[in-house]
Amino acid sequence: MMLKHIRFETLSRKPTGKSFSLVSKTFKDRTFEEFGDWAAGEFAEDNDDETAGVPQKLREHGGVCCELDVDEEGIARKKAVEERKRKKTNEEKRKQEEAERAKRKKEAERVQKKADEERKKEEAEKAKEEAENVKRREDAERAREEAKREKEEKAKRKKEAEGRKKAEREEEEREAEENTEKVNGKGKGSRLSLRRRWWKRRRRRRGEEWRRRGESKRRELCNQKVKERKSLPIQLRQEVLLRLGPHSRNRLPF
Repeated sequence: MMLKHIRFETLSRKPTGKSFSLVSKTFKDRTFEEFGDWAAGEFAEDNDDETAGVPQKLREHGGVCCELDVDEEGIARKKAVEERKRKKTNEEKRKQEEAERAKRKKEAERVQKKADEERKKEEAEKAKEEAENVKRREDAERAREEAKREKEEKAKRKKEAEGRKKAEREEEEREAEENTEKVNGKGKGSRLSLRRRWWKRRRRRRGEEWRRRGESKRRELCNQKVKERKSLPIQLRQEVLLRLGPHSRNRLPF
């Protein structure tokens, strides 16, 4: 209950402004229970009937509280105000908690997003490293195959060179035997000199080279004739083919 009005009298039955100010300041907007609790702690034991149970502060100023009126409407208004304040405080607290939860959720999402990005980055680096390793392995395998092929080709060329040297040596030995037979009278003709043998080998080698060159030249001329023949008008080509016969398609005079 709220103290609506405080009426007091001094010990001399004359109210004073000083005691009234003290009482108004002390008991303003206090409930009846709060006033009783406060008074129970402030009341002093006194054998005087007029001052027994009067607070020490009021006794010092000569005031005696003698009547209390209860304001029910004021109490209801105060309770409504307190309820609104409590609801407002609870709403603010709820909003603050929601904001904190949203902030924590946002922070957790940010941390999770950062972790996902780092994981994806690590996976990309790992995949890139794996691709580089595969490429290095393929390059190494290709290099090994190339080295093996070069080694085989080198061995093949070496073997061919040895075969040619062996054939030349056998040819020289055979010619030497023939010359020996001719010198001893077992063969016909005269002895072949070393210079003639050298010229003979040279002519044989150059003959093979000229043969290859001749085949290449003949092939080139044939291709040139085919191109010239295809560049002629169709009617002229048909007339030439009819005049030369069906078997002269590749033997045109131009």
